[in-house]
Amino acid sequence: MRRAGASRPVALLVAACVAALTGTFAPSAPALAEDQCAQPGKSAKGVSWAQLALDPQSVWPFTTGAGVLVGVVDTGVDASNAQLDGHVGTGTSFLKGGGDGDTDCVGHGTGMAGVIVAQQSDSVGFYGIAPGAKVLPVAVTKQIDDTTQSDDGTPDPATVAKGIRYAVDHGASVVNVSIVVHTDDSALKSAVAYALDKGRVVVAAVGVEASEPKKKTPYPAAYPGVLGVGAVGPDETLQEGSATGSYVDLVAPGAGVTTTARKKGLTTASGSDVAAAEVSATVALIRARWPQLGPEQIERRLKATASPTPGGPNSHEYGAGMVNPHRAITETMSEHSPAALPGYQRARRSAADIERGRVWAGSSRLALLIAALSVLAGLVVVGAAVAIPRGRRRRWSVRLATPPRDSPEDDLPAPPVELFDKMP
Repeated sequence: MRRAGASRPVALLVAACVAALTGTFAPSAPALAEDQCAQPGKSAKGVSWAQLALDPQSVWPFTTGAGVLVGVVDTGVDASNAQLDGHVGTGTSFLKGGGDGDTDCVGHGTGMAGVIVAQQSDSVGFYGIAPGAKVLPVAVTKQIDDTTQSDDGTPDPATVAKGIRYAVDHGASVVNVSIVVHTDDSALKSAVAYALDKGRVVVAAVGVEASEPKKKTPYPAAYPGVLGVGAVGPDETLQEGSATGSYVDLVAPGAGVTTTARKKGLTTASGSDVAAAEVSATVALIRARWPQLGPEQIERRLKATASPTPGGPNSHEYGAGMVNPHRAITETMSEHSPAALPGYQRARRSAADIERGRVWAGSSRLALLIAALSVLAGLVVVGAAVAIPRGRRRRWSVRLATPPRDSPEDDLPAPPVELFDKMP
């Protein structure tokens, strides 16, 4: 092992500082020497937006993922981080020189493991989605070792294939592949088929959208049966750069997500890689609650319970929507897909039916009129029955009215006419 600064280029030292400060992970970037590994993380009290959005604590009364082993096929996992203590196995390394998988110079696999199984702590605000599960670390890439890289700078597909097979053969019921290969490799495709045949769920990141004219296809996300995961930001819109295509099955938080760093403390990660780890953790919760479910059934449950996204269902940007651990665990699924209802058709009426309806309508109107007159007559009879006896008791009588007289003289007889004629 060479000492720091002895003969390493200045560029690698700068890369180490950038990785420590930003906490971002880029599997295809130049790696660090063993004595220049990513620096330990820092403490953080606050709860990240990703935890608030996924709300994993709401499902812990039902399941914490206990009894489920998640294979993290990545750069290894540093088991010395206190929040990972007791939840990371020994695993293995397919890198040059071999060894165990529970060490991690780059820090990428450590971050993915933290999203899945990090334990709660009074001193920090971060915790994993499935803290009852355990991680099987499988190291398949380490950027400093060129023997594990393909021609385009991505991890060697044959090595990744070995990692998937190892995880399956050593009991992992969920295989998380947060690294991306851009080569359709027969060994990698065969390893994925092997995992699916064994009833294991394979979750993979879709990577970054290629900037060059020819779009690169991400593997193993693009293989049939693999859950391809894209990344969204706090506003639940697609994170800039997250790859799009038919291979996107779901999305999950992937911008500034808090997670564990190598050695100790926390860092932040962005991209579909951390989003894939969140989906793998949700699969672990489902697997613990319903061990009998197969890969297709789990995929169906995840898609049916995903939260709506701006792209709509089954889009090439968002897939079926954003993973929702609470709904995935608490909702009841139908045994069958919903059947389409037949179109509505107006019933045809015959001439006899139309005439019968006309007569019935006329009869109804006549009956209503007779009923109204009957009610009115009844009211008159009741009124008379009440008023007449009361009038008799009070000796009511009818008197003819006489016109009023203006003065007493009106009663005197008119004088004879002749009296007026004889007056001088």
